[in-house]
Amino acid sequence: MDSHKQDIVVKDQDKQYLEGTGNQQTVVIYNDPLGMSQIIKTDAVTGQPVQGAVYVIAALNQGTGKYSQTVMAAGVNAANAMINGLHTVIGEYTTNENGIINISSLPEGWYTVQEKTAPEGYERDATIYNFQITGNGVPTILQLTDKPILGKIALTKLSQDYNNHTGWDSGTPLAGAVYNIIDKNGMTVDQLTTGADGTAISNPIKIGTYTLQEVKAPDWYGINPTPLKVTIQKQGQVASVVAKDPSIRLSVGIKKTSDTRTCSWGDTINYYITGVGNESNVALDKFTVHDKLPDPKAAQVKYFDTGLWSKKYSFKVAYATNLNTAYTYLPGVYTSDKHHHIDLYAKNMGLRNGEYVTQVKMEFQDAVAPGFKLMEAMSMQMIAGSNFTNNYQFTNYADVTGRWHDQVVTANSHWTIQMYAPKKKLPKTGY
Repeated sequence: MDSHKQDIVVKDQDKQYLEGTGNQQTVVIYNDPLGMSQIIKTDAVTGQPVQGAVYVIAALNQGTGKYSQTVMAAGVNAANAMINGLHTVIGEYTTNENGIINISSLPEGWYTVQEKTAPEGYERDATIYNFQITGNGVPTILQLTDKPILGKIALTKLSQDYNNHTGWDSGTPLAGAVYNIIDKNGMTVDQLTTGADGTAISNPIKIGTYTLQEVKAPDWYGINPTPLKVTIQKQGQVASVVAKDPSIRLSVGIKKTSDTRTCSWGDTINYYITGVGNESNVALDKFTVHDKLPDPKAAQVKYFDTGLWSKKYSFKVAYATNLNTAYTYLPGVYTSDKHHHIDLYAKNMGLRNGEYVTQVKMEFQDAVAPGFKLMEAMSMQMIAGSNFTNNYQFTNYADVTGRWHDQVVTANSHWTIQMYAPKKKLPKTGY
């Protein structure tokens, strides 16, 4: 329906106004039939909807409607401009997330549609398509496609350094590295796994800039945490990138010392544990420090100090005795950011007669980071026994272990003390 106001003047055949009563003239006004068009835009390869394609819709001047009128631009916002002397631009329209443009209220006639701008990653379709609006209430549907601009990403994975476990030199190609290819929206569009030659190549993907993120490293190598940026710029391009993984280095350290090499019956002995740490370049699970004490006839423990560490982690303390080799865990959980002075003296612990603590361990509850280390010494105070002969030697052993996957790394240290009997007092002689 034409909603615009129309001014009508009625005249006779001589173009004179009709006057007088009863002078009536029937005026017939025709409305142009209106219709609608729908454009459906899809990917020429996948058939998926394509969002963001911009189209220009224009009317053909020589197109005719039912009443032989020239089809002009519809809508108040349409530009009344000529293109090559043939077209009147109706407007620009952009496909939505479903790849669709709906255009309504088009007068009957012939129109053209042409893609002005293709979405990123697609070739522009420069074809000019004609379509007709019939005004019969049936929408005119145009199914159009864009060809994606496709390229590939080629990855080469190499050893960053000499690997002690595999014996491979720096620059050796590495199999088994897995990378995700992530687009600008954070979506993973492909995944690469390097083969025996250390290379992998992606499936065809659209042009654009992608991030390559390693999610699995080859055996005995660490994941390279640095994301790689790769850009595909043109059709058929293979964008190459080289990445290196560091060798896994597993190492822990510990040192056991004391303030004496000799003792006598009943002397106080102070043991120290220093140099404990994760010297690996990866985090270690099940990180445990263990101290095995001498035969309780040689010395009995009084207290244990857990030391001060470089980072706060939670750990549990457990002990075993000469009468029970199964570990008993002390109540509660300790933290490594402060010293904990733990009383292990048999009488104070309520142990059985003749039962003494012979082993102590600290079990960390979470994986400890590379570089985690003991900053202030762990210590153990003991009292030397009186049941051994002169020159008897006893040894205190300490070790530290950690686990990376199924690999266990350990280090140990010990300290030996020689016992001597106290000198007997000589009887007084001479008067």
